[in-house]
Amino acid sequence: SPYAPFDQRWHLRQEYKVHSQRTALAQQLARFILLYGLANLLLSPFIFIWQVLNLFYGYTELVRREPGLLGSRRWSNYGRLYLRHFNELDHSLNQRLNRGYKPAVSYMSSFVNYGVIETAK
Repeated sequence: SPYAPFDQRWHLRQEYKVHSQRTALAQQLARFILLYGLANLLLSPFIFIWQVLNLFYGYTELVRREPGLLGSRRWSNYGRLYLRHFNELDHSLNQRLNRGYKPAVSYMSSFVNYGVIETAK
């Protein structure tokens, strides 16, 4: 940027090396930082509202497209340890837990959550 004290190769610009110009350049840099800070402060409410709306509509679209994705469940570390057989290897535990995924999903899909359906609409 034209207001940065460093050039493209991360070396200090020549005008900053002149001792008589340092205070004027420091004041100029402080003024530009203040202006950019004020612009950021003035635009931050609009950016915040934009981010909140973008987040809300993004997740609403995701829930509408794939309703089961928001409530996807995983085994906790305690649950994995509790269900693990003595001296069972990781891959066999994962296979055994994965075999129960389809019955668990069909069981959970038997319940209707009207709040999620209304939110997704």
